[in-house]
Amino acid sequence: MTLPPPSPPVIYPPAGWYPVYEGQLGWWDGTTWTYLPTPQTPRTPIGEEVRDVPAARSWLGIVVGFVVAIALTALVAFALDDVENQSNVWLVVAVVPIWLGLLSGCVVASERSGVRLGESWGLPRTRKGWVRAVAIGIGLGVAIRVAAGLAAAPFIPFLDDDTLPFGQVAPLVDIDSTFLWMFGFIAIVGAPLFEEAFFRGVLQPTLLGRLRAPVAICLQGLVFGAVHFTIGGTAMVNAMTVVSITVAGIGFGWLAHWTRTLVTAVVAHATFNAIAVAFLVAYPWLEDLANA
Repeated sequence: MTLPPPSPPVIYPPAGWYPVYEGQLGWWDGTTWTYLPTPQTPRTPIGEEVRDVPAARSWLGIVVGFVVAIALTALVAFALDDVENQSNVWLVVAVVPIWLGLLSGCVVASERSGVRLGESWGLPRTRKGWVRAVAIGIGLGVAIRVAAGLAAAPFIPFLDDDTLPFGQVAPLVDIDSTFLWMFGFIAIVGAPLFEEAFFRGVLQPTLLGRLRAPVAICLQGLVFGAVHFTIGGTAMVNAMTVVSITVAGIGFGWLAHWTRTLVTAVVAHATFNAIAVAFLVAYPWLEDLANA
């Protein structure tokens, strides 16, 4: 009778710390594990557990949003071409068609992707999450405003005095307070909601479905900057505007992607615009200070 060969002796690794869970170390004493790390649930920058947020992806929604916005804007501008461009009526006429276009694009994207409006925003689920989202949005909104200002700085030496910030704001200072209140509401509330819903809520996720994140974020930022091109404006002013707004769009896009919620981007966008509105309100004081 032939006996089976003896089993080779089991050789254990020497005692020491070894990686066992996502880079975390456990202690092996030579025979057993005496310490194992507790797996930690991944969390977003706002302090909530990472979750899968449905994306409203739709190329048709993007096309509809742009086409409807352009068509309505052109139609209304043609019908009301005699309205003074610094009146309350003109202010509404200038933004409502654009908002309706962006909203229509969001609706089409929602229907095409099967994602309800707002479901893809990744809204915080806790009070602490909301507080952190708002705080991050405000802080990075200021940072993005500074970055956009630095991007615009190289163009300033090539601008005429009338196109410098003081020159652009001066005509608005004498307008009644109702105009300023409406302008503030549009800039701080309306624009962040509608623009973020479309550009970071539909355009960016659609691009992310085909492109790597850095490319998609930069591309949507470039589109966001391009749509702020002003017909009739000088080449240098338009170049400065497009470059600075592109930087802002990339910042908002990165923020939404990093935090996994559109709330941070909306708050940052509102903060970004609020700084401009504050400058407009404080213009008389700033002008006196500059001329002192």
